[in-house]
Amino acid sequence: PDLGKTTGPPEWPPNQTLPFYHLAINNGQVSLRLGEAEKELLSLVVTGLDLDVAFRSWAQFQVAMTARKTNLSIQGSNILSDAKIELRLNKTADGLRSEAFQIDSHEITSSGQLLVGFELTPPSPEGQLLKGLNLRLSQQIDTASFAILGRYLNAKNTDGYATGKVDLQLQIPFDQRMVAWDLDGEGQAHAARIDGFKLFDSKAEFSIRNEGMSFDKITVIKDGKDQIKGRGFLSFQQDSKILFEIQPLDIAMKDLMSMLQVEDFSAFEAKLAPTQLELTGQMQPFHLEIGGNLVFDQLTFPFVKRLGPEYPQAPRCELKTGLRVTEKVLTIEKGEGFCQASETSAAGHSPLNIGGKIYFSNAEGLSLNFASKELNGSLLEHFLKLPTSGQIEIGTKIAGPYDKLVVSGEVKSPNLNITGFDVKNLRTNFVLPIAKNELEIKGLTAQIGPSGSLLIDDFTLGLAADLPVS
Repeated sequence: PDLGKTTGPPEWPPNQTLPFYHLAINNGQVSLRLGEAEKELLSLVVTGLDLDVAFRSWAQFQVAMTARKTNLSIQGSNILSDAKIELRLNKTADGLRSEAFQIDSHEITSSGQLLVGFELTPPSPEGQLLKGLNLRLSQQIDTASFAILGRYLNAKNTDGYATGKVDLQLQIPFDQRMVAWDLDGEGQAHAARIDGFKLFDSKAEFSIRNEGMSFDKITVIKDGKDQIKGRGFLSFQQDSKILFEIQPLDIAMKDLMSMLQVEDFSAFEAKLAPTQLELTGQMQPFHLEIGGNLVFDQLTFPFVKRLGPEYPQAPRCELKTGLRVTEKVLTIEKGEGFCQASETSAAGHSPLNIGGKIYFSNAEGLSLNFASKELNGSLLEHFLKLPTSGQIEIGTKIAGPYDKLVVSGEVKSPNLNITGFDVKNLRTNFVLPIAKNELEIKGLTAQIGPSGSLLIDDFTLGLAADLPVS
């Protein structure tokens, strides 16, 4: 039936009784479509329908149904595909109640209860009218594919599965009102991705309405540990807005980059300490703006671990950031702040600026610039494994494909002391191909003592435990 063209709500109960006490239908088919103008709002097609109706009166009847294939779409998005459904309903005073309701398909399996409420006009001498049906479906989800959400959001590379429980309420009016629905639930994702971005094993409390999906609470979990927590909103409207507040929970940069589709990230190592970040953007075309304070704790490079256990404390850097994320790249448009010895020690407090791009493609890699006009030399002790003091001006770039990253830059210092050896007016360039584990020093000049000078055109320092020099 085309309920969108009804002449009005039907009478309830109908004036005529059904001409049977028992009705059985085998291998039947039912089709229901609701639309507005040229837009389809809801489509339900049931095939292989076995229906058994025991009827005594409109106040007393039972319905048992098994459908071998059920296909449901809402606003053009396929929600159920070839699902087997088993349903047994009994008439109650104000509608219908299920004894059993099970859904089984390759994308979703669940069991629960269905309530169908009859929305009636107030009693009158002329009778009552059935204005609509209010359906409430409470289900325990054994498994549900994220592909369903991907189709609804038109988001590619959306997969994984979820478990949990949901409460769906659907209002089907028989008058001029629109179809309305909402869904509340809580669950856990397993190896899930949305639009290619990993959720790992996330837990969430959520609600879905016509306007969008709200996350009252979401926690990203990896290897049993909470990595990120937050809350937010995904709009289903034309603007497809994204609004989130998140807090990293000491997530490693390697794990964060894995969430952003970059595996085995090795440009640098750090943990993102807990801070509040705001995310705004939209799904189509995908982009995010991220603002707030970003804290890189225990900031280091992979080669440093091979130099021995001396000076184990890696510095902590706190930046006021402005980040932009698209499907292909994370751009640091603003990164201004400072570095110091640790969270509890302000020793070595130094200004720092960061900017550049981190691509989600191994071939494109990244291009990041680090700069400090007054870097306290003590912060270098972790990297050099040598006692260091003095003031340094440094500009560093990390660039290249992820398997061929190169760290390069320029260092200037009016006064620098390394292991008690004083140098003044130091100036040099350096290149560090991370895969080679070698630091190349080029064009080093410095003043030694009251009148001495040092000039080295080129030398190489191997980054092994014994620090070989050539």
